[in-house]
Amino acid sequence: MVCLFTIFSLGSLLPELSTLTSLFRHYERGDAFTDPNIPRLVKEESLQRYRLAAAYSAGKTVLDVGCGYGYGSYMLSLNACRVVGIDEDEEAIQTAKARYTRKNLNFHHAEAIDYLSGSQRYDLVVMFEVIEHVARQDLLLQLVQRALNCGGTLLLSTPNRRYTPFYRRNPYHVHEFLPRELLNLVEKYFTVEHCYGQVPGRLVLVPLPCSC
Repeated sequence: MVCLFTIFSLGSLLPELSTLTSLFRHYERGDAFTDPNIPRLVKEESLQRYRLAAAYSAGKTVLDVGCGYGYGSYMLSLNACRVVGIDEDEEAIQTAKARYTRKNLNFHHAEAIDYLSGSQRYDLVVMFEVIEHVARQDLLLQLVQRALNCGGTLLLSTPNRRYTPFYRRNPYHVHEFLPRELLNLVEKYFTVEHCYGQVPGRLVLVPLPCSC
């Protein structure tokens, strides 16, 4: 498994939004490619994560959990064998279906735990900025483990709450993690191979010790 921690500061990225409520709504539910309230840097940080994922996706069957408006799933489909993107936001899925059409790319309106409870199996599961939204985090990881083929890989990112200024004030987040806390959870189900920090404003991935 590859474990990716994203480290960013919403407060510094979105100063033009007048209230925390609107900040969270735009960041969590908006389309980074078309919503004028979401700065370009947010899009670039998301693209950076998917560029990393693309290096693992060649020739593989891929599940993109929390795919949103589909741009990351589309990126993965360019060299993957097959990509399925799922999201609980029906509007986002309908937009993704209309915007990105490839024979090896499909989108489904589904909640993560419900979908992962099915019988489909994948070589790679991509789950960027999702786990902090889910109450049953242990169950989510159990189901991801079950959905992976032998030798499969999970790519996971989540905010590092040490660097999230509005921790516990984002209504879309059930629980944000410290790196060691997340590792303790993930290591119950996976062998962690790599950890990275994503630095705001620099668009670089910094290798982190997996004992952090």
